[in-house]
This record gives sequence, C-alpha cells and structure tokens, in this order.
Amino acid sequence: MLRNVVAGTDLRTADDTLSWTVEFDEDVTGVDASGFTLAGASGVSLSVSGSGRTYTVTASGGNLADLDGEVQLQLVTPSSIVDVWGNAFAGEGPTNTDESRIELDNSGPAATLTALSDEVVGPFTLTIAFDEDVTDLALSDLAVTNGEASNLSRIDTRSFRVAIQPQTFGVITMTVAAGAVEDLLGNPSDAGELSVEAVSQQDEIDVEVNIDVTSPVGAQVQSSVSNPGVTDVRFSASADVGWLTVTPAQGVIPAGASVEFTVTVNDQAAALEAGDYTGTVTVVREGVSGGASAGRAGVRRFRKPCWRAFP
Repeated sequence: MLRNVVAGTDLRTADDTLSWTVEFDEDVTGVDASGFTLAGASGVSLSVSGSGRTYTVTASGGNLADLDGEVQLQLVTPSSIVDVWGNAFAGEGPTNTDESRIELDNSGPAATLTALSDEVVGPFTLTIAFDEDVTDLALSDLAVTNGEASNLSRIDTRSFRVAIQPQTFGVITMTVAAGAVEDLLGNPSDAGELSVEAVSQQDEIDVEVNIDVTSPVGAQVQSSVSNPGVTDVRFSASADVGWLTVTPAQGVIPAGASVEFTVTVNDQAAALEAGDYTGTVTVVREGVSGGASAGRAGVRRFRKPCWRAFP
C-alpha cells in the first residue's frame, strides 16, 4: 500500500523540473517510470530512483516550462510493482501525506494602467495595478512621453500610484516596461501602456441681448484657457463666424498659467435677421515652425456665444 507522496517543491511553483518522494508501507520492487504518469502535462519525461520502501520520481521536459495549471503524479495500475512475496501493488493510497498535486504558474503578472479620465487639464495620478502580488516597482521602469513621472508609491501588494505632470498639450503615453516587476515565483511581468490627452477645459458661453436692446453689437464675454503643462505654448485664436471677434488673436500661454480671452459681437451682427445664432471660437496650439498642431491636441473651444438679433 502507498503511504506517502511528498512533493520536492512548493505546491505552487514555476519550476521546470518536479519531483516527489514516494513511500510504500513495505519493501517493493519493480518500481520504474512505467508505473507512473503525470496528469495535466504532456510530453513529460519521468525517471525513478530509490529502493526498498522509498523512491524518488522526477518529471522534466514536455510542456512544464510553459504550463499554467495543476499537474498530478499518479500511479498506473496494473504495474510491475510487487512486494517481497510477489503480491502486485493494487493502487491503494496514499494513506497519509498526499502532495501529488502541484500548481504550476509560469505566467508573468499583467499590468493595468488607469487614470481618472482620458482627458486631463493638469497634473494627475496614474494607478498601476498587477493581477497578482509583485515585487517593488522602480520609477525608472515607467516611460512617459510628453510628461514626467514622480512620487511613486505602493498602494498594496499588487498596485502602485505615481504623479504625472504633462509637458504640454497633446497625447501623454505612459508605458511600464516588460520585466519591471516579478511575481512571488519569479515570473517577470508583461508590459503595460496607457495614453491620455492633456487639454484645456472647454466652456459653453451664452451672450444674451435683452429685447429692449436694438443691436447686439458690442456684447462680449470673457473666458480663459489654461496651459496644463510645464512648457510655454504659442497659440492662435479665431472664430468660425464673421460676427465674432476674439482677442488676443495670438500669443503665448505660460507653463501652468492661463490667458483670458474676450469674445465680442462685432458690427457684422447688425445685418443679421432676428433669431438665435451660434458661433465657435477655437484656440489652437501652434507648432514650433508656426503651423497649427495636428489633431485635437491643444484645441480649446468656446461654445455657443449666442443672442437674439432684433430689427
């Protein structure tokens, strides 16, 4: 009868070679690799050493190096195992310790990067969470384009937080390098990435003209555009309708500061028929060479300066 099956590794491991000590309740012979199989794995080579009551079974090769999941050492019956009297082993046991099952974990931790929003208007917090317990993360393992990372701290055994400061308007991409951390079995982590966009807040502004006012010309409203980054930004501003004027029409927004714009209803509004009108003022970041930036990066809109025109 089989008494004990004791694993030679932790019951959860990333080892590529596994072993068990197998103990019978009496001396036996005929114990060889043909008397065992490793369930849950494929292509594995088994070898056996020992004598008397105690033997060591070793499993290697096959898909063990890449396998995630449980394997179990099992005895095959009937087999060539017999006691000193020639009685065949019937497959009973183990009656005491049973560590025949081992969980293999050969996958690295997966990283998930999150921020509170996919658009930011200034410094923000990035959270980096792994799907299992991991070792410490270093700030040097986090790459940031169009921004700077600082103040990395651990939240718990699986996650971290880090402060991100945008450099200027546009897309900010944060990447955790592959192998930045390891799980508790030594498996290196996968890479992770997140992109957000640094923008200035958008306003919707209504310019209302009282019914007693004969002309809307001269009505105006103010709003500001902020620079969320650490680099000065050159801008230009324009309206999509001829009856709106925006000042200043160009200039520089200092890093971390804002510029106030005035949107004025000009003389062209006097020719409008009675009704409701909407215009949009766009403030856009200019490129280094003077051309407008591509895409949404740096675009700031003032929405719905509107009024009712009267004859």
